[in-house]
Amino acid sequence: MSATWLSKTLVPSGVVDHVVCGNFVENGHPGQAQVVLVHAGSSLEMLAIGDSGAASSICSQPLQAGDAVVDLRVLRGGPTTGDGHPDPDSLILLVSGGRLTVLHFNASCNRFILVQEVQLVDPGTQPRFMPRLLAPSPSGQHGIAVAAFQDRILYLPPAVVIASARASAVTGAAGEPATAVETRDAGAAPREPVQASISGAGTADVAAVAAGARYRAVLANNPIPYIHRLPLGDTIRPPLLTA
Repeated sequence: MSATWLSKTLVPSGVVDHVVCGNFVENGHPGQAQVVLVHAGSSLEMLAIGDSGAASSICSQPLQAGDAVVDLRVLRGGPTTGDGHPDPDSLILLVSGGRLTVLHFNASCNRFILVQEVQLVDPGTQPRFMPRLLAPSPSGQHGIAVAAFQDRILYLPPAVVIASARASAVTGAAGEPATAVETRDAGAAPREPVQASISGAGTADVAAVAAGARYRAVLANNPIPYIHRLPLGDTIRPPLLTA
């Protein structure tokens, strides 16, 4: 006889593990920032800070069970466009197991959508080489560095914009197989689009898939490894990472 265990959160935790500030809402009010909190590694909550300094909750969503949040950072958006609004910032989440996720806030779904996921290390990596700290470029235009507990640094350069992307899209529509970023909620496990549901959003599943399709990857999928500490007697200087 097998036993099945059910777990349900009755009272959300008030413990805050991580907090960042950025502009995650597209075409938001200039100068009005949003604050994202991680509650005890179990949920994300975004607060809007008004002109008076008062904070109001915009959204709250759970993270995948079993994933411990190691670090949380903001990758700044692009420069201001002709409409006077800069590109929204991206939320970078580093979870246990050496997985880095890039999240964008979608106003129509009222939640963060996962648009990119990068596995930084292989399974079975020694604990001292596991990623621990994130250091995004201050401008947001030069990628992000990831430091391990000891000796190792990984660098994720920004995604390269291919000039022939439009031609590739036409080729894919003509019948060749095309790949796209899988859309799912922040921290959720991969799932089929027909099974995707967005609680509290009041939109159809098709809308959730279409929302994720609007975003493209902002980082390269292949991290560049660096050895931070030189062997004894080695005179070769380590490479410099500049933002």
